Amino acid sequence: MDKIQTKRARIEQKSERIRQKGEAIAQKNGTYSYEASSVEPDRDTESYGTEKVCHTQDSDNQTQQPRDEYFKEQLKLQKRQARTTVTASLLSVCSVLLLIAFSVAVMTGLLGNGNTVGNGNVNILVSGNGSVQYEDYESSPDMLEDVMRSVVIVNTKTSTGSGVGTGIILSSDGYIVTNYHVVNGAKTISVRIYESDKIYDADLVGFSEIDDIAVLKIKATDLRAAVFAKSSECRVGEQVYAIGSPEGEDFGWSVTRGIISCADREIKIYDDEGILEKKMYVIQTDASVNPGNSGGPLINVRGEVVGIITLKLSDSAGMGFAIPSDGAVELIQAIVETGSADNVVSSVTSGRPLLGITGVGVEADTWYEPYTDGSQSGIREVEESYAKENPDTTFFAAVSGVHVSATTEGFDAASKLKENDIITEIDGTRVYNIYQIMDIVNKHYGGDTVTVTFYRDGTYSTVEITLATAKN
Repeated sequence: MDKIQTKRARIEQKSERIRQKGEAIAQKNGTYSYEASSVEPDRDTESYGTEKVCHTQDSDNQTQQPRDEYFKEQLKLQKRQARTTVTASLLSVCSVLLLIAFSVAVMTGLLGNGNTVGNGNVNILVSGNGSVQYEDYESSPDMLEDVMRSVVIVNTKTSTGSGVGTGIILSSDGYIVTNYHVVNGAKTISVRIYESDKIYDADLVGFSEIDDIAVLKIKATDLRAAVFAKSSECRVGEQVYAIGSPEGEDFGWSVTRGIISCADREIKIYDDEGILEKKMYVIQTDASVNPGNSGGPLINVRGEVVGIITLKLSDSAGMGFAIPSDGAVELIQAIVETGSADNVVSSVTSGRPLLGITGVGVEADTWYEPYTDGSQSGIREVEESYAKENPDTTFFAAVSGVHVSATTEGFDAASKLKENDIITEIDGTRVYNIYQIMDIVNKHYGGDTVTVTFYRDGTYSTVEITLATAKN
């Protein structure tokens, strides 16, 4: 027993030395610096109705960051101390094995930051059971300094100018995620890494336009990959940070702080004509985001990515939105594998629901004639005498409602409605123009059914029609 106690004492002494070494490493702080450059014209905002997309790509090898090394040492220390409770007959053998394993782990850096997912093309670090996480500090300069090494500035050149956005490093060998709108239309894409003057040319691996996600690849090694958290575990009021390049590269790696205002917000994106383009399911935050933040991380207090900044509500402070990490990881994996996310049922975005008709509002007891004028088409009122002279090109609206000019082949509506039907109600609500129909349909999702009442040949009928989903 004296020998066993002696061995245990030696282990405890060595563990104490390891702990002291880890604390010394953790106290080392890097210097935050970047080279100033002129701000180029910003192509980073695009209006969608009442909402605005906020757009806002061989370096020195980077060593494992001090704070990670500290937590690695702590994790190994905890494992070693736990093993000292085994029976006396196994203690000496286990001690030797533990010392050997510890030495190998320290030398090779095998202890990772989290669980990995993927098929081997890109292994995205996702925090989970057994992963090393940062402590729950209210504010941690060490944590933020570490995370900045996983954030890049994305510069683009287009046929009309240039733009600046942000990206997140996914893997040590150069995979990077950003927003699609950051690189859309780019002739060239380049990436700048934290505390490095070298600029990398970036290739576009693939993208999902509707989900606003794009994956880039640069030729680099030993990059600092970000750790992604499970966004499903986010809570309202949780403190978060946004990192990005607001208003240009001069302000690269700017950090703003806020909270999660809503963990699962549905927002509607409209085009310039006020037509719904899609619905997105995002994390809402009051952390300040501006043009140039797009594609950057929204991180929790442990330095884990909970979302990818994608847009803000126009002219509203404290109304930023991020793509949830859970949905983003799935989309990224698909993009890396195939160049797109067409094979993924997105949890981030749904295309606008479609009834599948072309229609225009009409008034009762009125004669109309369809017309085409250049790129414009519609209907116009005509006199009854004109209509009787041109029966093949005119029609009579006996009731007020939405005249069906055409149905879309393959949609459910095509099997239940016909040209010249007049829709009078949707889900029990009286309608007089196509915009009223759109307002009702937009409250639904592709696959839902709506109740449609229409007038045909002197008779009212009611049918159930399954909505389709627009493909972007």
